[in-house]
Amino acid sequence: MDIYLIVNLKSANSTIGGCWGKPGRPPHCLSEVVAAILLDFKWFICVIIHAGTGKGYYLCKSISAGVSGVNLLNLNGGNMLDFQAPHDFLAQLDYLRDVQRNFGGVSGRLDMFTVFTKILTVVVPLVAVVAAWYYRHIFLFGALRFVARLFSRRSRRIVENYLVSKGVMLDIYLYNGGVGRKLCNARISSVVGGRMKLSLINVSPTGLKLKNQRVICFCKPFAYSGRKINAFVSLVGQVTKRGSVIKEMALLTPVRYRFVIRRKHVRRAVSREGAVRVKAWDGRRRKTFWMGKPDLQTVNNPARYGDKTRLSVENISAGGMRMFILHPKGQMPPLSAGNQLVLRVSLWNPKTKKYTYFNVIGTIRSRFKGKGGAIGLGIQFTAQGDKVGSGYVWKTLHGEMKALAQFLENNES
Repeated sequence: MDIYLIVNLKSANSTIGGCWGKPGRPPHCLSEVVAAILLDFKWFICVIIHAGTGKGYYLCKSISAGVSGVNLLNLNGGNMLDFQAPHDFLAQLDYLRDVQRNFGGVSGRLDMFTVFTKILTVVVPLVAVVAAWYYRHIFLFGALRFVARLFSRRSRRIVENYLVSKGVMLDIYLYNGGVGRKLCNARISSVVGGRMKLSLINVSPTGLKLKNQRVICFCKPFAYSGRKINAFVSLVGQVTKRGSVIKEMALLTPVRYRFVIRRKHVRRAVSREGAVRVKAWDGRRRKTFWMGKPDLQTVNNPARYGDKTRLSVENISAGGMRMFILHPKGQMPPLSAGNQLVLRVSLWNPKTKKYTYFNVIGTIRSRFKGKGGAIGLGIQFTAQGDKVGSGYVWKTLHGEMKALAQFLENNES
């Protein structure tokens, strides 16, 4: 409830009466004041009529400003207004309305401040919620990694020291719930401040923004504390690119190191020699390979070839193959990890009694020793060749070769 105090015009220190009430309703007054007329609800004017003389006081107070007292305006040289002089009353009333308009500007600014504050109270939490949802995997990764470092700091340090000291090769792929396209091969050069600095090898160009992207890293399996480890999932903490080529990259240390069955494609063992025929050329001859003899190839009747150099396929999938070079000798194409071969792969179709062939670029992912001095090769299909005119156009593969996957599915034995 607001209380309106009436101050004597001639002496600001002397109180002769008072009123109280709510804006918009007639106020209740003390005995020395008989009436008060409320002319405005926000910035308002009261005409106070004294009981004995019929003289009037002008009264102005701002509700929104929260003023507890009342300012009495002396507009008649300190004398009470005589209501028998209507022209003076109207002139002074116009003056008071001008005062109201000026005070109303202050009120407007106060209102804008209030509106702006209310907008902030809505917008700021909304933006915070949207940002938290958009970066949820980063926040969750950080929280889980913090907990893991508290409880397994020693074992994590041992694994990281092993990866650095042994120069373990990593295959790094994009990861979004499943293994995506390959980014590069790399070795971990150091682990400092929760970051793995990488030495990059065989980098694949990419136009993607990699900062904070999830990646999965595979390596050759090793054992620690009675369990196998060959993979971990992390985030790209820092990356430097020149155009589409990655020049530098660092990963955040993962939440945990684990064992993942890496094989994405079902491999079909080749039980019969000749069911899968392969011709191989040096990858540098991809533009003219069909014009010359293959550097290596399988044979139809191995018994007739004795100790001559030839290929033998152990298994094949829609993503690659595993084969051996038997009795290797003489000049051969480069066969180190990362080198490429142009392959013409022909598969026997028992339904049509014919061979179906595919032209692919095979990238050597691993090289190992086989029986009798044979060279074993793990091949990943990275591009498919389509004949256009008198040559071939090569299209990069991400994952499996769909045509080969369909063929293998339709001809399951």
